[in-house]
Amino acid sequence: MNFTSILSAFAVILSISSSSAWSVYEHDQNDLQLSKQTSLMSRHPYASLNQEPKKGVMTLCFKEQEKASLVFEVFLPATPNEISLRMIHYGQEDDCCGFGGEKKVMIDSSIDTLKKVYRAVEVSNINNSRSYIPATYTRYASWIISNDRLIQGLVQAEQDQSSNDSYNSIKYVSKIMKIAGLNNVDFGLWKKKANNLKLLVDSHIQPRPDYTNVNLPAY
Repeated sequence: MNFTSILSAFAVILSISSSSAWSVYEHDQNDLQLSKQTSLMSRHPYASLNQEPKKGVMTLCFKEQEKASLVFEVFLPATPNEISLRMIHYGQEDDCCGFGGEKKVMIDSSIDTLKKVYRAVEVSNINNSRSYIPATYTRYASWIISNDRLIQGLVQAEQDQSSNDSYNSIKYVSKIMKIAGLNNVDFGLWKKKANNLKLLVDSHIQPRPDYTNVNLPAY
């Protein structure tokens, strides 16, 4: 790394540190409570999900060019009558200021998922003012899926967190999509890239999405 690169990296660190000093990012408590009784991703009625056999919602999301995630709205055994949010993705974990983290399978909590996929609240450390920050991930398609299948996908992701297997973001979400019960999630000779995954979703994957980026409800 040359001297110019070192200076540039140092400037980024100072910028991030300054931003953190001026404000913090939180979730909205009302959003968290709403997420337990409503499918925020698709607005699918809670009553139709919370009946035997229980169903959940899996939503494919994208951030920037090649970062994909799956958001699960799932009934967990510990809270069987509340929808829990989990975001599964593969990428680099921040160790310090966005640098140095290892690539791994990550499962985000309800709170972190809300901040990334729904909205966050920026709270000023100066005057305690609050403003909403739009989601950093964009929803692309949602499927209504057996709750048991979503649990299987979540269990697999938990196991993969201790695995040394190497993926990229697109390859990993496609693996979990198969475990959750989707078919034709096969790239063949195509590269495992975001645009190719979108093509699979648009034309090949079965069952077809219950909601797409065209008819997903606006936040």
